[in-house]
Amino acid sequence: MSVPVFGVRSRRRAICDAMQQLLHVLIVDVRRGEALVAERAGGWLLPILQAAERTRIAALVEPWARARGIRGRMVGQWLGRLTTDGDAVDWLAIVSARAEQCDISISDLRWLTLASVATSRSCVEYQRWAIEMALANSPLPSVPGPFGTMTWIDGVESWLGDRCLTPYRLSAHEVVLECRARGKRAFFKGLSCRRAAEAILTSQLATLAPESFPKTIDTATRPDGSVWWLMDACPGVPLSTDLAVRNAALAAGTYARVQRQVMDSLAFNRSFALEHVPLDRLSRWATELIGDGSDGCRRIIDACERVEACGAPQSWVFMDFDPRNVFVDGDRVRFIDLDNSVLSSAPLGVATFGRHVKAAGFSDLGAVYDSYFQSLRIPTTIDCVTLSAFELVSLVLECRLAWKRVLQKTKDDEVYGAVDYVRRRLARRLAEWPGQRPP
Repeated sequence: MSVPVFGVRSRRRAICDAMQQLLHVLIVDVRRGEALVAERAGGWLLPILQAAERTRIAALVEPWARARGIRGRMVGQWLGRLTTDGDAVDWLAIVSARAEQCDISISDLRWLTLASVATSRSCVEYQRWAIEMALANSPLPSVPGPFGTMTWIDGVESWLGDRCLTPYRLSAHEVVLECRARGKRAFFKGLSCRRAAEAILTSQLATLAPESFPKTIDTATRPDGSVWWLMDACPGVPLSTDLAVRNAALAAGTYARVQRQVMDSLAFNRSFALEHVPLDRLSRWATELIGDGSDGCRRIIDACERVEACGAPQSWVFMDFDPRNVFVDGDRVRFIDLDNSVLSSAPLGVATFGRHVKAAGFSDLGAVYDSYFQSLRIPTTIDCVTLSAFELVSLVLECRLAWKRVLQKTKDDEVYGAVDYVRRRLARRLAEWPGQRPP
């Protein structure tokens, strides 16, 4: 069998450089305890699909399977491992299927018992390792995490009352599904206990500005501490599909108004589900990552000092303030995916937005920043040089959050072998920041 390889282009360059995903597709019939593999004289082989980073892989895997007579649904993206050359990540893509419902068009694919698969060998080293890991503690594939089994989705279907689910994210510790609730389009998020702060923060911010966040329909805390969270789909369209000056400025102004409400609440000692990130700690982390004494370190230290000196107040800093996470509906703006949020100097959020819209080819940042600062109403003077400093510090903060995610994913056995690679990539990204923007 020739291993099928598909390429899908990514629209966004990731913070640690764009990397390919190699998806090793494990198709399992849960009832029969069998997997679909290609037999070889020396063992077996799983199909391999290729996609760019940030591709929604279920949208690739499920159509690929249907085109080959395999009727199933994807339930997991597990056991990420950096390849030896460091330019791709291997993943085990788990598909649940029924053998009797499949009319397989690839002639040398065969159903084998999982016990036989476990005791024989794959022709691909990653596949041997991944199968050993996935079958180490259960007769069916599983990994640590509340969504790390073949059957977690059955409970979610029962809770939602909907079997027509469209998967967007399928890690063992976080899942995102599109569904129908009360006859309307909705989204389900499943979050492990360590990632439940996003649901709490969104609820807190929606109390202040309900028109600026998706409406929560229902939430439930499970016995294992994970959170099931159902919310309405946001009306309108993502800003990324209509990145006009008016819409970008509207998003910046709306964000500033929410920040102002957060600042007012903080003044009355109300707390939010936000980690406080002091700038001196951020500067120290970056200089240790890059190596003291370099030009990159000096730029970061200077930028942090400029940001500190401008005296901007502390507020909600939305580190995923990206056009894809902003929905525009006429004069209304809503924000989604608040997981990467902290409490720090308020303009760091709009500086993050500025970097992202520039990366998308948008050049008119003057109107964006003007709308933001007019709506924030803080008594401070921020010139071009200081704005550049905010953009650099926002990049440092983004890199620090990326680093923390990699460490946590490594601890949770979601990814393997990525720590040293990510450390080098982040250090290079920070050291190569181009410096001050021209006036």
